Amino acid sequence: MAINNKPTITDRADINCLRSQMEQRAQWFSFILAEAKSKGIDLDDICREAIFKVGCFRGADMAANFKDKGDLLEVAKYFQEHPNAIAFEKEFAEVTPKRLEIRHHHCPLVSGWQKAGVDEETISKYCEIAMCGDYGMFTNVKDAKFTLSSTIADGDPDCTLILEKTK
Repeated sequence: MAINNKPTITDRADINCLRSQMEQRAQWFSFILAEAKSKGIDLDDICREAIFKVGCFRGADMAANFKDKGDLLEVAKYFQEHPNAIAFEKEFAEVTPKRLEIRHHHCPLVSGWQKAGVDEETISKYCEIAMCGDYGMFTNVKDAKFTLSSTIADGDPDCTLILEKTK
């Protein structure tokens, strides 16, 4: 696997600052897990559960502003208007009432781990743990199933997040 995670939008100071903050959080995460592991402590499952809860918390905040908690068009609008849309270089590949597909073409978290010297196998694991937040966030979208179909951390060209209506 070879991770390709080069941003194409690099001339925005505000976005570069936002990315830097995300990179630093990813680095904190990696150093905490590595330090725990060096002391014989495995925090992976604890991190998955805690990050899932953070996602649920953030998702409840997000959905509180929606008129219809299951409206994928409202979900898309929320993400399109958020600065993270630029930081992650999001492409809204499909936006319909029944299906939302968002492709992230850059990941500041992966950049942070790369800059910290984390190997690709571990980056993939950290990504899987971090994505628990997305799974938690999307539990707040009524009657929708969340799928992560590809990740930059696994060598894919993008992270593809899909929400599909179940009813």
